[in-house]
Amino acid sequence: MVSWGRWKNRLKGSQRGSAALETCITLPIFLALVFFILEMIKVNNTRTAMESMAAEATFYFIRESNTLMFNEIIDKYKPGHVNSSDIKYYFAIYENLETMCKDPPFGGEDIYWSGDSTTKQTSPSTYLQSDPSSPAFLARTGDLDVADITNPAPPSGLHRKAFVLTFVCNYKFSSDFVAKLFSGGANTTDRSMYLLWGRGCGICL
Repeated sequence: MVSWGRWKNRLKGSQRGSAALETCITLPIFLALVFFILEMIKVNNTRTAMESMAAEATFYFIRESNTLMFNEIIDKYKPGHVNSSDIKYYFAIYENLETMCKDPPFGGEDIYWSGDSTTKQTSPSTYLQSDPSSPAFLARTGDLDVADITNPAPPSGLHRKAFVLTFVCNYKFSSDFVAKLFSGGANTTDRSMYLLWGRGCGICL
Protein backbone atom coordinates (compact mmCIF):
# COMPACT_ATOMS: atom_id res chain seq x y z
CA MET A 1 0.00 0.00 0.00
CA VAL A 2 1.41 3.39 -1.09
CA SER A 3 1.75 5.92 1.69
CA TRP A 4 0.26 9.42 1.52
CA GLY A 5 3.76 10.92 1.35
CA ARG A 6 4.60 8.97 -1.78
CA TRP A 7 1.28 9.98 -3.41
CA LYS A 8 2.00 13.58 -2.52
CA ASN A 9 5.46 13.42 -4.11
CA ARG A 10 4.04 11.78 -7.22
CA LEU A 11 1.34 14.46 -7.44
CA LYS A 12 3.92 17.26 -7.15
CA GLY A 13 6.05 15.63 -9.83
CA SER A 14 3.03 15.31 -12.10
CA GLN A 15 2.12 18.97 -11.55
CA ARG A 16 5.66 20.07 -12.32
CA GLY A 17 5.61 18.00 -15.51
CA SER A 18 2.28 19.49 -16.54
CA ALA A 19 3.53 23.02 -15.88
CA ALA A 20 6.65 22.39 -17.95
CA LEU A 21 4.56 20.96 -20.79
CA GLU A 22 2.17 23.92 -20.71
CA THR A 23 5.11 26.31 -20.78
CA CYS A 24 6.65 24.53 -23.77
CA ILE A 25 3.34 24.79 -25.63
CA THR A 26 2.29 28.34 -24.73
CA LEU A 27 5.63 30.19 -24.58
CA PRO A 28 6.37 29.99 -28.33
CA ILE A 29 2.83 31.18 -29.10
CA PHE A 30 3.19 34.07 -26.65
CA LEU A 31 6.58 35.11 -28.06
CA ALA A 32 5.29 34.89 -31.63
CA LEU A 33 2.38 37.14 -30.67
CA VAL A 34 4.73 39.66 -29.05
CA PHE A 35 7.04 39.73 -32.09
CA PHE A 36 4.04 40.03 -34.41
CA ILE A 37 2.65 43.03 -32.49
CA LEU A 38 6.04 44.79 -32.40
CA GLU A 39 6.53 44.24 -36.13
CA MET A 40 2.99 45.35 -36.88
CA ILE A 41 3.73 48.67 -35.16
CA LYS A 42 6.77 49.13 -37.44
CA VAL A 43 4.77 48.14 -40.52
CA ASN A 44 2.00 50.62 -39.67
CA ASN A 45 4.54 53.37 -38.98
CA THR A 46 6.15 52.71 -42.36
CA ARG A 47 2.81 52.67 -44.15
CA THR A 48 1.87 55.98 -42.53
CA ALA A 49 5.25 57.42 -43.55
CA MET A 50 4.72 56.36 -47.17
CA GLU A 51 1.29 57.99 -47.22
CA SER A 52 2.75 61.20 -45.72
CA MET A 53 5.54 61.25 -48.31
CA ALA A 54 3.07 60.77 -51.14
CA ALA A 55 0.76 63.51 -49.83
CA GLU A 56 3.47 66.17 -49.38
CA ALA A 57 5.25 65.25 -52.62
CA THR A 58 1.95 65.42 -54.51
CA PHE A 59 1.25 68.97 -53.32
CA TYR A 60 4.84 69.95 -54.10
CA PHE A 61 4.63 68.51 -57.63
CA ILE A 62 1.31 70.25 -58.28
CA ARG A 63 3.00 73.56 -57.48
CA GLU A 64 6.52 73.04 -58.89
CA SER A 65 6.25 70.24 -61.51
CA ASN A 66 9.65 68.84 -60.49
CA THR A 67 11.09 66.39 -57.96
CA LEU A 68 13.94 68.49 -56.56
CA MET A 69 12.62 68.31 -52.98
CA PHE A 70 11.55 64.68 -53.06
CA ASN A 71 14.67 63.35 -51.33
CA GLU A 72 14.18 65.86 -48.52
CA ILE A 73 10.55 64.81 -48.21
CA ILE A 74 11.64 61.17 -48.00
CA ASP A 75 14.19 61.97 -45.28
CA LYS A 76 11.57 63.99 -43.40
CA TYR A 77 9.14 61.09 -43.00
CA LYS A 78 11.34 58.00 -43.35
CA PRO A 79 11.32 55.84 -40.17
CA GLY A 80 14.70 55.03 -38.67
CA HIS A 81 14.40 51.33 -39.46
CA VAL A 82 13.95 51.96 -43.21
CA ASN A 83 16.83 52.73 -45.59
CA SER A 84 16.44 55.43 -48.24
CA SER A 85 17.51 52.89 -50.86
CA ASP A 86 14.39 50.86 -50.02
CA ILE A 87 12.09 53.69 -51.14
CA LYS A 88 11.25 54.55 -54.75
CA TYR A 89 8.62 56.70 -56.46
CA TYR A 90 7.13 56.80 -59.93
CA PHE A 91 4.52 58.68 -61.93
CA ALA A 92 1.68 57.99 -64.31
CA ILE A 93 0.79 61.06 -66.39
CA TYR A 94 -2.55 61.66 -68.14
CA GLU A 95 -3.59 64.31 -70.62
CA ASN A 96 -6.17 65.61 -68.15
CA LEU A 97 -8.39 64.52 -65.26
CA GLU A 98 -11.13 63.44 -67.65
CA THR A 99 -8.74 61.09 -69.40
CA MET A 100 -7.63 59.57 -66.11
CA CYS A 101 -11.20 58.97 -64.94
CA LYS A 102 -12.60 57.83 -68.27
CA ASP A 103 -11.60 54.17 -68.14
CA PRO A 104 -10.38 51.66 -65.55
CA PRO A 105 -8.17 51.67 -63.55
CA PHE A 106 -9.01 55.41 -63.03
CA GLY A 107 -5.47 56.08 -61.83
CA GLY A 108 -5.39 53.01 -59.58
CA GLU A 109 -2.62 51.35 -61.54
CA ASP A 110 -0.12 48.63 -60.70
CA ILE A 111 1.94 48.86 -57.53
CA TYR A 112 5.43 47.59 -58.31
CA TRP A 113 9.11 47.86 -57.48
CA SER A 114 10.83 49.39 -60.49
CA GLY A 115 13.83 47.61 -61.98
CA ASP A 116 15.88 50.83 -62.16
CA SER A 117 16.36 54.15 -60.37
CA THR A 118 13.99 56.15 -62.55
CA THR A 119 10.26 56.61 -62.35
CA LYS A 120 9.85 54.90 -65.70
CA GLN A 121 8.56 51.35 -65.58
CA THR A 122 11.27 48.98 -66.81
CA SER A 123 11.93 45.27 -66.74
CA PRO A 124 12.48 43.44 -64.50
CA SER A 125 9.84 44.71 -62.10
CA THR A 126 8.22 43.12 -59.08
CA TYR A 127 4.48 43.62 -58.88
CA LEU A 128 2.17 43.55 -55.91
CA GLN A 129 0.31 40.27 -55.81
CA SER A 130 -3.34 40.55 -56.78
CA ASP A 131 -6.22 38.18 -57.41
CA PRO A 132 -6.25 37.58 -61.20
CA SER A 133 -10.02 37.20 -61.25
CA SER A 134 -10.54 40.51 -59.45
CA PRO A 135 -7.29 42.51 -59.47
CA ALA A 136 -6.92 45.37 -57.03
CA PHE A 137 -4.67 47.22 -59.49
CA LEU A 138 -4.69 47.20 -63.29
CA ALA A 139 -2.00 47.58 -65.95
CA ARG A 140 -0.30 50.93 -66.21
CA THR A 141 -1.45 53.33 -68.95
CA GLY A 142 0.54 56.51 -68.19
CA ASP A 143 4.29 57.05 -67.91
CA LEU A 144 6.97 59.67 -67.30
CA ASP A 145 10.74 59.37 -66.94
CA VAL A 146 12.31 60.98 -63.87
CA ALA A 147 14.91 62.65 -66.10
CA ASP A 148 12.13 64.85 -67.47
CA ILE A 149 11.17 66.35 -64.11
CA THR A 150 14.33 66.81 -62.04
CA ASN A 151 15.19 70.22 -63.53
CA PRO A 152 14.01 73.38 -61.70
CA ALA A 153 12.01 74.69 -64.65
CA PRO A 154 8.68 72.92 -65.23
CA PRO A 155 9.03 70.65 -68.26
CA SER A 156 6.97 71.60 -71.25
CA GLY A 157 3.77 69.69 -71.65
CA LEU A 158 2.91 69.11 -67.97
CA HIS A 159 0.67 72.17 -67.60
CA ARG A 160 -2.89 71.11 -66.69
CA LYS A 161 -2.02 67.43 -66.97
CA ALA A 162 -3.22 64.97 -64.34
CA PHE A 163 -0.76 62.69 -62.58
CA VAL A 164 -0.67 59.82 -60.11
CA LEU A 165 2.40 59.69 -57.87
CA THR A 166 3.25 56.49 -56.02
CA PHE A 167 5.84 55.97 -53.29
CA VAL A 168 6.84 52.35 -52.67
CA CYS A 169 8.86 50.83 -49.84
CA ASN A 170 10.61 47.48 -50.07
CA TYR A 171 9.99 46.69 -46.42
CA LYS A 172 12.58 44.56 -44.62
CA PHE A 173 11.42 42.51 -41.64
CA SER A 174 13.33 42.27 -38.39
CA SER A 175 14.00 38.55 -38.89
CA ASP A 176 13.08 35.61 -41.08
CA PHE A 177 10.91 34.27 -38.27
CA VAL A 178 8.87 37.48 -38.06
CA ALA A 179 8.59 37.63 -41.87
CA LYS A 180 6.82 34.26 -41.83
CA LEU A 181 4.07 35.83 -39.72
CA PHE A 182 3.33 38.30 -42.55
CA SER A 183 2.25 36.30 -45.61
CA GLY A 184 5.58 34.52 -45.55
CA GLY A 185 7.40 37.88 -45.76
CA ALA A 186 6.33 38.67 -49.35
CA ASN A 187 3.28 40.10 -51.10
CA THR A 188 4.59 40.36 -54.66
CA THR A 189 4.04 38.12 -57.65
CA ASP A 190 7.52 36.62 -57.51
CA ARG A 191 7.44 36.37 -53.69
CA SER A 192 10.66 38.38 -53.36
CA MET A 193 9.47 41.56 -51.59
CA TYR A 194 6.95 42.93 -49.13
CA LEU A 195 5.78 46.27 -50.57
CA LEU A 196 4.19 49.13 -48.65
CA TRP A 197 3.03 52.19 -50.55
CA GLY A 198 1.40 55.60 -50.52
CA ARG A 199 -0.26 57.31 -53.47
CA GLY A 200 -1.46 60.77 -54.42
CA CYS A 201 -2.94 62.40 -57.50
CA GLY A 202 -3.26 65.96 -58.74
CA ILE A 203 -3.16 68.35 -61.67
CA CYS A 204 -0.02 70.32 -62.53
CA LEU A 205 -0.45 74.10 -62.39
